[in-house]
Amino acid sequence: MSSAAVAAVLSAASAAWACTFSGGSQTYVGPTWGPPGSNIVASGAGATPGVKYQLRFADSVVLANTSNLCRMNGVILVNKLAGSSGYIPNTAAVIPLAAAQGNGQVCWAQKLNPNSALTPALWTVT
Repeated sequence: MSSAAVAAVLSAASAAWACTFSGGSQTYVGPTWGPPGSNIVASGAGATPGVKYQLRFADSVVLANTSNLCRMNGVILVNKLAGSSGYIPNTAAVIPLAAAQGNGQVCWAQKLNPNSALTPALWTVT
């Protein structure tokens, strides 16, 4: 995927599930659907500057069985440091091969305090 295509995908607003998150924070991901094993690119805005975040994925099974959703129970895909402006730059990851079909979430959660997370993005496993 070209950098222009990635930028276009990431500039679109991502759907979020009903949770309480800090105002103005958002996880962006592209593409927003695909089979297990799909490559994604995620970024984030509104993060705490200089804090390490984990990109997490929670599939439909995790979401159906937990109240903390992606930020606490999602599979950790990668770690990334938020920049001085609170932006988490484009980061490549792979949706787990064991992901169940249905609506899931991709989110950035603080590594040392997963309760502090950016608003998740919807990701549909086909």
